[in-house]
Amino acid sequence: INLAVDKDTIVKTVLHGYGTIAESPIPASSQLVETGIVPISRDIAKAKSLLEKNGYKLGEDGIYAKQVTKKETRRLSFEIATNDTPELKQAAEMIRDQLAEAGIEAVPKVYETGSLNQDIIRPRKFQALFFGEVVSSQSDLYAFWHSSQRTDPGLNISGYANSRVDTVLAQGLASRDMDKSQAGY
Repeated sequence: INLAVDKDTIVKTVLHGYGTIAESPIPASSQLVETGIVPISRDIAKAKSLLEKNGYKLGEDGIYAKQVTKKETRRLSFEIATNDTPELKQAAEMIRDQLAEAGIEAVPKVYETGSLNQDIIRPRKFQALFFGEVVSSQSDLYAFWHSSQRTDPGLNISGYANSRVDTVLAQGLASRDMDKSQAGY
C-alpha cells in the first residue's frame, strides 16, 4: 500500500503543498526525528510484484485476491473511514484511485465529524482510518504508541502493541534527559 500511494501528489494537490509527509511514526517536527530515513517513492510495479510474491493473484475485476483456504479466496479490499471535510474526502478518493492502479480496492466511507469520532474512532470500528492531525514538536509519543493507550480515550487508535516499544516510551516519558530519550526512540 505504501508503494502504491503517491503521498507527494496528494500533499501538493489537496493541501497545496502545506503539509508534511509522515515517513516515520516519529513526527518530522520532533526533536527525536530519526535521521537517514529514506522516503518511499511510488512504485506500482514493485507493489504488484510484492503482492504476487506473497501469493496474491490479479482477478478478472482488476483486484488482487489470495486463496486463504481451499474454499475461501480473500480480495484485497478494505474501507477507509474519513471525515466529511473537502480535503479529506478528496485525498481519500485520490488514495482509492491510486490503490486501484495497483490492484487494491479501497472504499472511502465518509462520516460527519461527530459520527466519525463517536461511532468509528472511539470504539475503534474501522478497517483503515484517514484523517489529518497537527503534531507539535513535543517529544512525548507515549499517548500515540503505548499499548495502554489503545482503548478510548487513548490516542493509540491504530491499536499498536509492542512490549519493547512500551518500555522505551515509558522510559522516554520518565526521562528529562533528551539525549537518553532520543537514543531510546
